[in-house]
Amino acid sequence: MSTYATRDVLRLCKLSTHQVRQLVRQGWVTPDRDSRGRLQFDLAMIGRLKRAHQLIQQVPARRLGAALRRMQGMPNLDSVLVVGGELVITDGTGMWEARTGQVPMDFEPPEYSVLAALPVPTAIPVHTEEWTAEDWFELGCDRDGYDNEGAKKAYLSALEMDPKHIDARIGLAGIHESEGDTYAAISLLESAVEDDSGNAVGWQLLATCLAQAGRDDEALVAFDNAIDADPYVADVHQGAAQVCTRLGLTSRAAEHNALYKELAEDSW
Repeated sequence: MSTYATRDVLRLCKLSTHQVRQLVRQGWVTPDRDSRGRLQFDLAMIGRLKRAHQLIQQVPARRLGAALRRMQGMPNLDSVLVVGGELVITDGTGMWEARTGQVPMDFEPPEYSVLAALPVPTAIPVHTEEWTAEDWFELGCDRDGYDNEGAKKAYLSALEMDPKHIDARIGLAGIHESEGDTYAAISLLESAVEDDSGNAVGWQLLATCLAQAGRDDEALVAFDNAIDADPYVADVHQGAAQVCTRLGLTSRAAEHNALYKELAEDSW
């Protein structure tokens, strides 16, 4: 049986390395590992990842994982639609929202139901006494980009329950960065990568924030760490090239620009 490495998946499925690893962690595919620990995908997994790529263009990748954790087993991905920004499963007997389990109401016929409209943020439940930090984190992800204040409160609630929650810190830092509060973002990200030195997303966002703050020497170190954690993210090489150019590191800038162009050809 033919197997494919992560690099093959990036080319065939138009996904970034981070997206592939995120989908693996979430359980959309369960690849084996070779003797060196590298992921090995089969042809069926390639098909599932191509379908995931189609869905990610309409709904954030993190919501795929939130939906999966509420499903009883993995459905046929061809039966998954996006209705009003929500993942909806069709099983031959009806339709139900993967994330909530509810039956969608007042939707158009399925052939017209794949919408590009922004999803309506999930309301914060009244009774959250039994919620875990992960529950609050998922709520933050769900509201992130649509209701930043609600997302911020959810991430903070996750951190109150688990101050070491890496992803909640990175999510909160992302909101601070988008709102122009670079220094608050840097503080959160520095603590996140201190606790998880292999977190490529944390290093990339930290590097971006440090560059915005004019701290190019530190930004370049952070970009280098992001590349060590995941060398196949085009945007990281682009950011590193820009910092190298400002620092007068012409040859390094050229190397990063070449890698950026190579990786960007396979991105979507």
